[in-house]
Amino acid sequence: IKPICSKDANGKHQRVAVVVSAMGGKPKVTDLLLDLVHAAAADRVDEIELKTNSILEKHKICVSDVLAKSPSVAESILCIIEKDLKDIRDLLRAVQLMKMAHEQILELVSGYGEVWSANIMAALMRQEGLPFIFLNARDVLLVSEHESIGTKVHWEESEAKLNQFIADSQSQFFNSEFGAQFLPTDPNDPIHLPHLMITGYIATTLTGIATTLKRDGSDFSASIFGKLLKANAITIWTDVSGVYSADPRRVPDAQIIPEVSYTEAIELAYFGAKVIHPKTMSPAIDAKIPIFIRNTFEPEHEGTRIYLAPPKGQQGRERAVCGFTTVDDISLLNLEGTGMIGVPGIAHRLFGALKTANISVMFIAQASSEHSICFATKSSNALKARDSIREAFFYELKQGMVSDISVIERCSIIAAVGESMSNMPGVSGLFFTALGGASINVLSISQGCDERNISAVVYSADATRALRAVHSAFWLSSMDISIGLIGTGRVGSAVIQTLLEQCDILNKRFGLNMQIRGIANSRTMMLSDDLAVTMKDQLSQSPESPRSTGSNKLKLVRRNNSYAALSDMQALMTDPASGYKEPTDLNKFFEFVKTSSTTPHTIIIDASTSYDVAELHPSWLLHGAHVVTANKRALSNSLSLYNMVYSAMRSSNRMYMSEVTIGASLPIRTTLNDILCSGDAVHSIVGIMSVSSGMVLTDMCDHGLSFTQSLMKTYKQGLFEDDAFLDLEGLEAAHKLLILARELGVAMRIEDIDVEPLASRRPIASWHDLKDEFAAEDASMRERVLLAASRNCTLRYVQRITCNPAAELGNQRSVAAKASVRLEEVPLDSHQALVKGAVYHFAFHTERYAQNPLIVQGPLSDAANTASGIVGDILRIARSLGAKDKGPEALYHP
Repeated sequence: IKPICSKDANGKHQRVAVVVSAMGGKPKVTDLLLDLVHAAAADRVDEIELKTNSILEKHKICVSDVLAKSPSVAESILCIIEKDLKDIRDLLRAVQLMKMAHEQILELVSGYGEVWSANIMAALMRQEGLPFIFLNARDVLLVSEHESIGTKVHWEESEAKLNQFIADSQSQFFNSEFGAQFLPTDPNDPIHLPHLMITGYIATTLTGIATTLKRDGSDFSASIFGKLLKANAITIWTDVSGVYSADPRRVPDAQIIPEVSYTEAIELAYFGAKVIHPKTMSPAIDAKIPIFIRNTFEPEHEGTRIYLAPPKGQQGRERAVCGFTTVDDISLLNLEGTGMIGVPGIAHRLFGALKTANISVMFIAQASSEHSICFATKSSNALKARDSIREAFFYELKQGMVSDISVIERCSIIAAVGESMSNMPGVSGLFFTALGGASINVLSISQGCDERNISAVVYSADATRALRAVHSAFWLSSMDISIGLIGTGRVGSAVIQTLLEQCDILNKRFGLNMQIRGIANSRTMMLSDDLAVTMKDQLSQSPESPRSTGSNKLKLVRRNNSYAALSDMQALMTDPASGYKEPTDLNKFFEFVKTSSTTPHTIIIDASTSYDVAELHPSWLLHGAHVVTANKRALSNSLSLYNMVYSAMRSSNRMYMSEVTIGASLPIRTTLNDILCSGDAVHSIVGIMSVSSGMVLTDMCDHGLSFTQSLMKTYKQGLFEDDAFLDLEGLEAAHKLLILARELGVAMRIEDIDVEPLASRRPIASWHDLKDEFAAEDASMRERVLLAASRNCTLRYVQRITCNPAAELGNQRSVAAKASVRLEEVPLDSHQALVKGAVYHFAFHTERYAQNPLIVQGPLSDAANTASGIVGDILRIARSLGAKDKGPEALYHP
């Protein structure tokens, strides 16, 4: 209060009026006073004595503490409180005789707490040298109660009484010894003292009977006196730092809104946001006085300013939506029937029946066909509402003109509020796209023509996810995504490592909050609301140092290859101390990852090589999850599974990302789709799609190693699949070729591909120490290398698909395609011959690239490349859901 009472920016004194409530704490003084009256009505004498003493003791402690410098003043105030409590006891005796708690007695007694608080605060201010006087609002504030509009303030009468009080008190104050020191010496500085310490909550009727302003009465008092005193601003001091963009208990990233308009505040308050009550703002709106919501416990925070918005059509704030809020525990009722179409008075009868039953309606929507009207009300009123409507439409129900009234229980209303929505197209689209992207089923929709509010009814079980989805869609918080990973081999381990290393950067750049909720392999799974904490603890250990305690002091160690990540992951999945582990059950795994009540979006990452896991992809899509897969089996096995995947993707409106199934982090499928969608036609695709085979042949042809030596070297580099014969038999490359063929629209099967293996399957004791297992291939391969060299060629393992006629969108069914995986001699100056080592190479021969093919090429160092491609797919999904790239940080020249 002290800084507020100082001079303004022009050096002039300004008058301050402070409105106070009764003392809080547990229990509150107002509650104790009301309990006294009810205890008297029930003749609970012991309770009366106990609570009376509690009230007195509560104030004694406060007075002795805050007025320690003024013992005589403290004693006089305690005398006042004791006298008032004696008067209350006299009233309670009457209540005991009547055996009823009359409303007027409750109103009178419940207001004493504010009188005592205001007296104590005024004395404290004077003790601190600030010129305050006590004002009992019952001496000046005149109100009356009306059934339809509630409390009505009699402004002219109240203003006259207030002005008279100020004139009388000002004269008395400056004639006192304490007030004389505040007489202004500057004739240009008008008299603005003394300050007023006013009782909140209480008032008087026109007939002189004590009353209260009911709910949020002290805030209402502040707004009333703000208007009566023609204040420049009204500040409400409470226990929050302003108006939040959403309930912070449901949306942890909810922000304090710097300013909202009166209408926005009213909308937010109606829908349950912790803002001042709409009636509180009414006097301030009439007088165009801004209201500030500030935190008593964080006075340095600027809080929220509630102001008069500019006229519609003028420039408002940049952001269309200021906040979101929900109303829970509602039921949705629907009245429909062919007998309603074109019949006047249906709505009048419906809502008239509800008025008769004293039921408040919170939400209304009607079909333009007039076939149905639905509305929402509190769940406690749902059955009563249904019965009253049945009674009102008894004839129509009996004749079949109106169907039975349906009731959907356990619903919530989610509302977007914003003054600037009326000036910005696309707000509704973004709102409902966010709900759809989070798999939220919308039961009903409503929007007023002023476009300040968009409301939707959803199931209560989806309310928190819905709130987070729309909140993040409008850049008001991070986008929450639930992540589940299946497969903890080199690729899966590298994915986890990459996510942990990049999570803070992705949150800052794209506003993504990725929660790793599940990890599974063929034997074990880990489930937790956020496994990142556990994994960061595990991965924060240097491979050279022993595991330490105190994980909060550890720093995540960046791994430069997938082996380190793999060893960490293996330790994590087998370490009994890591917790959260249980035998793998993929149905339970998916349910846990998907059914988070707070995370609106789900992505399942399949980093396995399992056909059984691949068969689950359509089900995951249909149940609302996006899928990112490094597992080729869903796209390169049966055509029925391939068709099921894309059918599920289309019907569920979910994304199925499989870029890494062909070229790791290279955009092969994206490039092919761009070629086809742009109207080009593909004659052939020629590539080196097996980096392990590329490395083996490079070592043989360029470095003179034998086939066996090349195999051991390549295996040690980690370039083979877990089953090396998948590469050597050409099956891995064939599966990639099959995926490309199907992308071209060719209904090809794996047996349609002509595959020449580099080596056939056989028992291997150790790939690190091969003996003579490949002696025959050593001789034959050496012979082929020398023969190719004599022809100015080299050997490459080439994958090829040729289309006749050229494949393009619209003619796929007529395309005949041939595919092969063969060891070929290629000229030394050819594109394939220039590909050396662990490098992917894809050449697209099309109508537009007839002379020189479009080439996409890049190295594969290890599984980290594939992991980066998977993270890229996650980002593409997040962007489709509304995540925005905030751009790089500002650059400054050193």
